[in-house]
Amino acid sequence: DLKKAEGMYRRLAEANPSLPDVMGELGNLYYYQQRFELAADAYFQTGRRLLDAGRPAQASTMVAALQRMDPEKAEELRDLIMTQGR
Repeated sequence: DLKKAEGMYRRLAEANPSLPDVMGELGNLYYYQQRFELAADAYFQTGRRLLDAGRPAQASTMVAALQRMDPEKAEELRDLIMTQGR
C-alpha cells in the first residue's frame, strides 16, 4: 500500500532528521510514483541530511539524481557540498 508507506516514511523522516536514508527512501517512493517534484525535494533534503551527518561523498550521489529532475536544486546541493568541503 503506497499511501501507507508514504505516511510511514514521512513520519519517520520528521521524527528522525539525523537519519538521511529514511528521507531517501521517501524520495524513491515518490520517484516510483512519478511524483518528480516531491522526489526532488526529498532527494535534496537527503543530501542536506547527509552533509549534516558528515557524509559529503554520499550527498554527491544526490546531485546526479537531482540533475535529471531539478537542475536548480542539483546546483544548490553541489554548492552546499563545495562550501562544506572548504
